[in-house]
Amino acid sequence: MDNRNEFQRVVSFWFDNISSQPASGRALWWGKSDEVDAFVTDQFSEILNSLNRGAHREWLELPLGRLAFILCFDQFPRHIYRDCAAAFDFDANARELVKEGMSLAQDTALSVMQRVFFYMPLMHSETLADQQLSVELFQRLAEEAVGEEKVQVLASVESAIRHHDIIARFGRFPHRNAALGRCSSQQEKMFLTQPGSSF
Repeated sequence: MDNRNEFQRVVSFWFDNISSQPASGRALWWGKSDEVDAFVTDQFSEILNSLNRGAHREWLELPLGRLAFILCFDQFPRHIYRDCAAAFDFDANARELVKEGMSLAQDTALSVMQRVFFYMPLMHSETLADQQLSVELFQRLAEEAVGEEKVQVLASVESAIRHHDIIARFGRFPHRNAALGRCSSQQEKMFLTQPGSSF
């Protein structure tokens, strides 16, 4: 299969309303579904593995190709390895791709919703500096967005602030502790009983 078709397939799956897939839009992005997890695993696990082995670096020359890389490293593992430590194994790679892409201004060539997911690895980071940058980027993006997209991005701003505040408070995401084999402090255990403590 043509390499370009492969990264376009990744991007189309994530952003287009395709009748042959189990979910699209908000249900795909923010929902949790065994059916969607199974679909992503079946359709994209081999692509993820090949990218992790160093394949298709030529994708990174194009904004949509880099976005496909970021989706594969940031979003797909959270479906393929849900509730397992491996869900976070690719996060550092995703953040590196984001920062390099921003230095090349590739993010500015993307649509508003594409940029939401271009920046998402920063929101997933357990480093405070990344969280601060995440909030700044989403706030800036909200200023550019209009209509329904603005509503979506404003929700992402709120989420970015919540993520930032958790890292500022704990230095990590307590809801990942179980999957990563980390012991939770008493404060973290109390926090995890509250609504909105997990993402």
